[in-house]
Amino acid sequence: MGTEAFYTTAAQVLPTLLIAITLEVSLVFQARMRVVERINESAPAGLVEHYKWFAQLPPIQQSAWRWALASSTRWVWAAALLGLVFLVGEVLALLALGFRWFTPLTFFGTGSSLLILILTVVWVPVQRLFNS
Repeated sequence: MGTEAFYTTAAQVLPTLLIAITLEVSLVFQARMRVVERINESAPAGLVEHYKWFAQLPPIQQSAWRWALASSTRWVWAAALLGLVFLVGEVLALLALGFRWFTPLTFFGTGSSLLILILTVVWVPVQRLFNS
């Protein structure tokens, strides 16, 4: 299906896309952790690790704290899933190059991995800008 040039390009582009996604996701994490740190600064000294101060916070700060931590958890799962997509695409591209497996499976697997990661590279910065 795909040519050797397609798989060579995919094998080179997939790591670049993963690096771009990693940088964007780290910026998302930094923004979420800044919210948590701002709320933690309002806690009395020594009580941050015990969370006894949490009940004393206004409800808006409690919900912001919960949102930041829940959002971070979702981003961890999304990053793990994207890492798996990268791994599948890269392995298929390298198998196609190494063993000349130019089959529909390697073509659609590599192509869909490229498409998913390209769309994610576009989507994550937009999501970060509108949710910050």
